Amino acid sequence: MNKFWDNAEIAELQGKHGAVLAEKIIEWLAVSGDTREFHRRDIIADLSLIYDNNPDHKKLNYEQLNRALKTLCNAGIIEPSPTRTYGWYRPVNKTLIEQDIQSAEGDAADVWLPLGLSDVVKLFPGDIAIFAGTPNVGKTAFTLNVARENAAKDYEIHYFNSEMSGIELRERVEMFGAGWDAWKNVHFYRRSENFHDVIFPGKNVINVIDFLQVHTDFYAIGATLFEIHKRLGDSICIINMQKNPGQNTALGGYRTLELPRLALAIEGGKCKISKAKAWRNKEKNPNGSSCQFKLVHGHNLIPYNGIDFKWRSTLEEQTKGV
Repeated sequence: MNKFWDNAEIAELQGKHGAVLAEKIIEWLAVSGDTREFHRRDIIADLSLIYDNNPDHKKLNYEQLNRALKTLCNAGIIEPSPTRTYGWYRPVNKTLIEQDIQSAEGDAADVWLPLGLSDVVKLFPGDIAIFAGTPNVGKTAFTLNVARENAAKDYEIHYFNSEMSGIELRERVEMFGAGWDAWKNVHFYRRSENFHDVIFPGKNVINVIDFLQVHTDFYAIGATLFEIHKRLGDSICIINMQKNPGQNTALGGYRTLELPRLALAIEGGKCKISKAKAWRNKEKNPNGSSCQFKLVHGHNLIPYNGIDFKWRSTLEEQTKGV
């Protein structure tokens, strides 16, 4: 329905440099309580800034909205989205929670990781770990082992399966021969996208994503991981991802290394630590170290010749012929 404004409505909309409309937008932000990015069309819809067929009125509406948004940007209340196109904005959140690190309690999570990784690196509550591998290299075997072993340590495991049918996943689980009681703390779900909507927070909780698919816009994977990280709380998330042969990072490149505290590159029976932020031994940097392994019966990960991860210095010595 077309609407023709009277002078009072035009004066209210005009305000001084868009101040009246800016106040309405501030109230809209406060009521919605949403900190996500928004588009100018969201304001038009929610505040009923109805355009009619009068070109002058339409022009006036656009001008006042532009002034209001500019006023809010200048005041530091909102800012143009740095990752999106024109018309997208985000609320500026200046709320700070001061950390009392002197009173901080707790230690690294007592999480089991395959191939002796638990003796080399540490994960803390709220951490993300990436297992990046070429196709059919054993990524699912890695994460199923993580699920089963940590379920035995009374962790609550939430396993998001993106590609296997229920029958195929059951067969993979039955390969372990451990009986279903060994999996009673593991909850399996079929899920292929928007994992941040269903992440389980909480202490002694591990979320496993098998796997996070990236088909286009590889640069955006950093934002995806950020959304997952925001919802973890004290839980941990381990994510399987694909990688290209010969690369040490998952699809998405170094964007996949920004948030994770641990990143592995798995290819051709070799598992390499691409990134490890927390080390068990402060004198030994595990970054770049690797382990040769064999995958037996589809589930058993066995270090080659019984040797776990070789330190980078050892590998350098071997390369030099020492």
